Amino acid sequence: MDPNHLKKKLLEQYDGTDLEDLDGLEEVETCQGSVFNIKSEDKLKFYLKNQEKAVECLISDLKLVKGIGNSKENKLKLDGYNNLEDLQNHPRFGRAAGEVLSMIRSYDAQTIASILCERYSQSHPQMLNTCSFTDIEDFIFMDIETLGLKNQPIILLGEASISSDKITVNQYLLKDLNDEPAVLAAHLDSMNDNRVYVTFNGRSFDVPYIKDRLNYFQIDHKLDHHHLDLLHFSRRFYGNHLPNCQLTTIEEHLLGMERVEDVPGSLVPDFYKTYLETDNIGPLIPIIEHNRDDIISLARIISRMNEQID
Repeated sequence: MDPNHLKKKLLEQYDGTDLEDLDGLEEVETCQGSVFNIKSEDKLKFYLKNQEKAVECLISDLKLVKGIGNSKENKLKLDGYNNLEDLQNHPRFGRAAGEVLSMIRSYDAQTIASILCERYSQSHPQMLNTCSFTDIEDFIFMDIETLGLKNQPIILLGEASISSDKITVNQYLLKDLNDEPAVLAAHLDSMNDNRVYVTFNGRSFDVPYIKDRLNYFQIDHKLDHHHLDLLHFSRRFYGNHLPNCQLTTIEEHLLGMERVEDVPGSLVPDFYKTYLETDNIGPLIPIIEHNRDDIISLARIISRMNEQID
């Protein structure tokens, strides 16, 4: 549907409806004041590779030891060094192999990620093995909507977590532009040390943007969490098979999902400004739904990727 027609339709449909009438809306108190949260739940079966299988995959990768590449690994395996345990007996690489093996057997996602980052890109399939060392409740699927690409307010910050075959989405919404510090504080409140970000281009956009806004409001933060950016994994997994690696394209081909009356991110500022100007919540609805769909898709896509590497 043409965006202007959609906007007109929504303004008519929601005329006289208050923000407080939205399903799942609650007020959340933070150290920066109160903020509206739209809470929703969906069923979701989330797949994680068995931890012992992940360990086996990691310790069979001799390239995790500095100085070993593909050809050296092949030669070492021909000589009987089939995994890092065997490699501990090697005169040159034994000590380093033991150190890497010890880090893997810490069963700590952040520690294992630090080894992998030294040897591989952030999109290497081995990085997905860190999922197996993360409690399912510690994944945080996150996406933001903003009024611009830089130095503009975050108008909606959506995040989700999983437990018991259920995904719970919390969407912190600016009812007006004064609420942004409270939105940021609500997100910080959910970020304990064990959290693992799952985003789509969040390493380049969402997380740096959040940090910039926190700095702007002089809010202390420590957002250096382990981060799985599905844009980069998607390019590696599906880049040769799909027309492009946009999230909606991946949804369509991988999940069989097609969005209806979706508002692209480029039109979010226009729709939100119309909400502010008219005091009509209609233009907010597709922004909220777009953000929620993005977040749930993140969980479904990484679950599918985990199945593929098993």
